[in-house]
Amino acid sequence: MGDLDLGGIFEMIRPVLPTLSYFVNMITKAFEIFASYLGFDVTLPTPEETTTAAPEVSE
Repeated sequence: MGDLDLGGIFEMIRPVLPTLSYFVNMITKAFEIFASYLGFDVTLPTPEETTTAAPEVSE
């Protein structure tokens, strides 16, 4: 009981990963702009610097 099908879960999540990445990127950029507007010197690493991009899936 309780065997988790990680492969199945990943297959369900994979189509929305680019969208999630886009929103995280947007929120990060908005935070940087907001912080710099308030006078904070904030430079967060971009996702390209911290992670390797997943290959695009073409069907």
